[in-house]
Amino acid sequence: MNKQLATALSVIFQPLVMPTLTYIILFYYAPDLVSISDEVKLGLLILISLVTLVIPTISILSMKWTGMIASLEMQTKKERLIPFFTITVFYIISAYFFQQRFNYDPMINLVFLTITGVITVLSFITIFWKISAHSAGLAGILGFMIAWNAKFQQPSLLGPLVLVGLLTGAVMSARLYLDSHRPLEVLGGAIFGFASCAAAVYFYA
Repeated sequence: MNKQLATALSVIFQPLVMPTLTYIILFYYAPDLVSISDEVKLGLLILISLVTLVIPTISILSMKWTGMIASLEMQTKKERLIPFFTITVFYIISAYFFQQRFNYDPMINLVFLTITGVITVLSFITIFWKISAHSAGLAGILGFMIAWNAKFQQPSLLGPLVLVGLLTGAVMSARLYLDSHRPLEVLGGAIFGFASCAAAVYFYA
C-alpha cells in the first residue's frame, strides 16, 4: 500500500459516509427488513445522506476555514473534540426528529439510534483515547450485516458482506500506514463498532 492509496481510502470511507452505506445495504440488499415502499427509499436515502454526511461535512469544513481545527485529518485528540461533539449533538437532534417522523419502521429507527449511540460514545472515548472512528464505522456495518443475516436469514447480504469485510481490512491498514492511529486504537474502534451494532440488531430488532 502506498500513501496515495491509503489517503484515498481514508477520505472516501471516512466515518460520516458509514450511515449512508448502511442504509444502502439495508434498503437494497435486505429489503424484507424494512416496511417502506421502493418509491420512498430513494428520497429517504437522500435525506439520510443530507443529515448524516453532507451537513456534518460542511460544518467540519467550516471549522477548518475558520481556524477552529488545524487540518481535516484531525491528528490529535484535542483537535478532534470540537468536531466530534458538534457532530454528536447534530446526530442526537436528527435521531429525535427522525424517530418522530419515521416511527412506523422499527429497523430504520434502530439503525439510526444505534449509529447515534456509537458516535456519542466514540466522542466521549476521544477525550481520553484516540480511538479509530474509521474502524468503528466500517466494522459497525459488518456488525449490522452479520446480525441481520444471523437473525433474519438474508443470503443476499453475502456479496456486500465480503466487500465490506475487505474494505474494513483495507481502511484499517490505511490508518496504520498513515500513522494516524496505533494498532490498539484501530482494533479498539473495530471491536467497539462491530459489537455495538451487532448487539443492537440481535437483541432489539
